[in-house]
Amino acid sequence: MNFQPSEDQAIITEAFSRFLEEHSSMSRVRAAMPSGFDPELWRGFARMGGFGTRVPDNLGGSGLGLFDAVLLMEVAGRTLASGPLAEGIVAARILAACGEEGRNLLGRLLTGDAVVTLALQDASTAPSQWLAGGAVADSVIALDGNELYIVSPNAEERKILPNLASTPMALVRLDRADRTLLANGAEAVEHGRRTDERPA
Repeated sequence: MNFQPSEDQAIITEAFSRFLEEHSSMSRVRAAMPSGFDPELWRGFARMGGFGTRVPDNLGGSGLGLFDAVLLMEVAGRTLASGPLAEGIVAARILAACGEEGRNLLGRLLTGDAVVTLALQDASTAPSQWLAGGAVADSVIALDGNELYIVSPNAEERKILPNLASTPMALVRLDRADRTLLANGAEAVEHGRRTDERPA
């Protein structure tokens, strides 16, 4: 298996590396504490097409693959980027597959006007979960049994505690929040698998 980036991948990675070195410098990372979230960084990453990495080009993305997203996240990790960027990339991929309801939120995510994260456990067995970006997310994509939802928790449905890394984590209650159905049945389970890149 070849893990050597192509010329195009190297160009994209270099562009994001320059952006993150400027917008996720140590001074910017410290300024984002203690919330661990930098709204300007989030919007800039979106404007560069970061969240559209795995979204088809006919829906406003670049239609790239998993390895391309991994390369971007390697750069983001190197600069300690303040925000749930990886979760946003995966969320965009799921929303792109979910019809009109998903695409309304997708458009806001791709422009950086919405913060979207993921629930990695089934909400039917884990109705409260610690979520990356849960402290700042406008919406959470959550699988609940065989139904997939956009969950919009309010302040009372999230518990935010200081943490050593000053990340925007929160314990989010997913079964009481305002929810919009994205898909159900086998389709919902298939889309839910995309949260950890398992094959359908």
